[in-house]
Amino acid sequence: MDSLTSTSAGSKLATISPSIVDMIRCIKVQDRRNLYLVPSTGTVVINGVRVEQGDGVAITRERTLELRALEDTELVVVELV
Repeated sequence: MDSLTSTSAGSKLATISPSIVDMIRCIKVQDRRNLYLVPSTGTVVINGVRVEQGDGVAITRERTLELRALEDTELVVVELV
């Protein structure tokens, strides 16, 4: 099951389960906020870009994010101000 939990300083930890490996999840980015995403485990494709464990991705001014897990994946999501 997918989940999104809050951690300290406004960051989030998202878990993408293997049951949705072949599905694309679209997430609307409120007010085109700037985000920084890092897979703490697993591999994910974000808006067509493959992101491996430990790689960081800066997301700026996007309306939506398309996420596709290639394996069990946990994402750390931080809103940048």
